[in-house]
Amino acid sequence: MKRFFWLLLLLLPACSHLTDKIATTTDLQLLSPASGPAPQTLQNKVTFSQAAKQQTFIVLTEMRYQQTRVIVMTPTSQSILEMQYDGEHFHWQNRSQSPLPAKEILAMMQLALWPDNAIKKVYAADKGWTVSVTQQQRRLLRHGEPWVTMNQQAQQMTIEHHQHNYQLQIAPLEQD
Repeated sequence: MKRFFWLLLLLLPACSHLTDKIATTTDLQLLSPASGPAPQTLQNKVTFSQAAKQQTFIVLTEMRYQQTRVIVMTPTSQSILEMQYDGEHFHWQNRSQSPLPAKEILAMMQLALWPDNAIKKVYAADKGWTVSVTQQQRRLLRHGEPWVTMNQQAQQMTIEHHQHNYQLQIAPLEQD
């Protein structure tokens, strides 16, 4: 399940390749790697969909308590986005020809993978957020408006960004 969440966040760069309507700023917040899941490395296939357009990416995610590192690549292994976050400093390098919402991508990954209590601490009700978590779904609302919905089914995850009108489908990268 966690592998799918990371991939979803990485699919956001694909969104900017398909449309210029996606904002490069976000209201989503970055969470400390120290409050994240157990250290692990994930490899996922992420498909971005908006309107009738689709694009697929490979996302590699390395999570450690000291730092989170993400690499987004094309199916031909061309790196288009690299991100690192240590809880204080966010560094990113965009090799694509499009502006990418890098911070939003990482924040969405964290929403999918971080423990519920870490998410609820940052997205507090007194700041206008509502966080709803079940075994198969996470929803984030801002002032009652749907912001992000994540649905988990078996080995697949779907993330819908309601404000930017796109969807991500995340699945484990198959090893040949």
